[in-house]
Amino acid sequence: MHRTIGLAAIAAREWEALAAESRELLAGYSRGINAGIAACAECLPIEFDLLDYRPTPWLPTDSLAIAGEFRWYLTGRFPVIVVPELGETCAG
Repeated sequence: MHRTIGLAAIAAREWEALAAESRELLAGYSRGINAGIAACAECLPIEFDLLDYRPTPWLPTDSLAIAGEFRWYLTGRFPVIVVPELGETCAG
């Protein structure tokens, strides 16, 4: 769904339009998340081992992408746009 809507591209465009203060706040938030990931690198929940997955560094645009997804869900448009697209992908 994330790729269908293009949330990463939307987040990248939003990042470019942000004021410097907002960018710094998001960058600081990202540094905090990454510090938490680093501190727990050896004690991650079992799901990470089961899925053979390790978290990648958090980017400021990741926060913007999540906010964008919430906006889509709150307008009710996300399922209307994505579900038919997923049906075509699975059928084809």
